[in-house]
Amino acid sequence: VRIIDLSQQLGQEIALDARYLNLRSSIEALEADDEARAAHEEFVELAAALERIEEAGEETAQGGPLEQRLDDLAERHPVLNGFLEAQSEFSGLMQEVFSTIDGVLGLGGDEEDE
Repeated sequence: VRIIDLSQQLGQEIALDARYLNLRSSIEALEADDEARAAHEEFVELAAALERIEEAGEETAQGGPLEQRLDDLAERHPVLNGFLEAQSEFSGLMQEVFSTIDGVLGLGGDEEDE
């Protein structure tokens, strides 16, 4: 029960963090902008296609045009770009939280530190 209480506290603290608040507002902006939503859908499809190419171990030359299209979409749509940046910042926060917990538990698998 104490662990659940602590996780609720952590969630409440995360909800007050500027990176989370920025992500929430960028999601709202994305949802309110039809053009940005369409660009996001295209971005997600292109990113999935690029991931499939990379997973298949295909030449990066095939992925290059897709990467360029992803960059172009983000550049052409400031709302989408803001969302992607906010998402990246929040993901960094969550990665740091997970890494900290892993470090405390000794489950991080960091052989270099041993």
